[in-house]
Amino acid sequence: MQENNAITHRITQLQTKWFRKVKEDTKLVRWLIEENEYRMLEAFVLLESGEHGVLSEFFFPFTIPFFDNKEESFALNLKNAWIDTWNNKQYRDEVPKKLLPQWQSQPYENTTVKNREQEFLECMSSFAQAISNNARLVLVLLPQNLKQLGKQWGNWVLSLTEKLPDNLQIMVVDYKDSKAFRYIPNEVKEVSIEANLKMFQAMKEIVASSGDAHEPGIAINTCLLNIFEELQKENIRGVELWGNKGIEVAKEAASKSLEATVLITYGSAYFQLKKYDKALVKFKNALTVCYDGIAQDDTVCESLLIQGYNFTAATYHVKRNKSEAIEYYLKTAETAKSYQVYPTYIESIRLASELSVKQFNSKEAYKLLNNCFETVKELDKTMLRYTTFFLVCEKLYDKYHANNEKDAAITVEKLAKSIWGEHWKKPKPEEMIQPVSMITNT
Repeated sequence: MQENNAITHRITQLQTKWFRKVKEDTKLVRWLIEENEYRMLEAFVLLESGEHGVLSEFFFPFTIPFFDNKEESFALNLKNAWIDTWNNKQYRDEVPKKLLPQWQSQPYENTTVKNREQEFLECMSSFAQAISNNARLVLVLLPQNLKQLGKQWGNWVLSLTEKLPDNLQIMVVDYKDSKAFRYIPNEVKEVSIEANLKMFQAMKEIVASSGDAHEPGIAINTCLLNIFEELQKENIRGVELWGNKGIEVAKEAASKSLEATVLITYGSAYFQLKKYDKALVKFKNALTVCYDGIAQDDTVCESLLIQGYNFTAATYHVKRNKSEAIEYYLKTAETAKSYQVYPTYIESIRLASELSVKQFNSKEAYKLLNNCFETVKELDKTMLRYTTFFLVCEKLYDKYHANNEKDAAITVEKLAKSIWGEHWKKPKPEEMIQPVSMITNT
């Protein structure tokens, strides 16, 4: 009950802020959030897009990634995502027929209109009119790859806002340290709202209400939350206090997976604070604990072992210890492959290959990429679409093309087209690539 109260209270806060600040003529609503508030914004949107929403607007969430870096394709992605949803029989069967408006998607399918933004907006505006003459739709843009989007994304949203029909609004979330919306013209009818949800406090409330505070799992969660909180303050003494406390609790509970979890979290905090040598000590301690845990049939230690290898590799990487980084990326890849965690396998091989090139060992670099290609080429294409396999294919294709190895180039291109479409090489789908390495956080 207390858990629901902590979450419900924060969703109510968001609803109240929206009700007070968003007017009928508002065109752009921008939530300013911390990273740990993103999921709560998603929950708010999910509630408001369903039958239990309390606001008068109709919320339509778009949570797709943006596959390329061409602004003209953003609107096409959104329009296609909406039409696919509308034509999905399973989705339509879940909605009472009396609530479905009489609307046809055909006029907006497979068109060759050059102004894709205008077409997308007309599509959604016509749907709003089909609901009611007075209906206002909120187009909620929540890209899965928000962290990778920058000023180009912000500029496109602002340009879209200028073309909005009267019955449409746009909602976006924006990290407080982002530069995507640094400059918003005065003529844009925009409201910026700080979420300010105090999520660390919410998580503490949930943990505190979930059972006996002395139970090892709950005590460990409390320690982890406090490590994160002290990290936000860049308080290394606080990190060490709660990290050591967590290790003590885990050892008393004789749980290898809990101990490894604390050590990896502890090491990650050191990493974020740029204390790389101390981070390495914690990560390697975690690896030793994972070995023991796996030997004792603690299956949770299997996934923790992958994390431990990966974080160790990333730490050596930022320290510019290339040989050690390659060694641990390959250990990450081998372990991830054995447990069929293929996105991590692909990215670890890719990073090991890049470092091999920097060590003037191109032969080994391309051998790694080719082995990766052969390993994953028969896997599910939807899964591969959202990994860094694109970069593997690109590197291999360019090499084969340059060396006039036509058959090999055709093989790579054929698979790439089956995953990313006919124009897979241009534009590059950089926004869909979400590296698993910690390096992106430095």
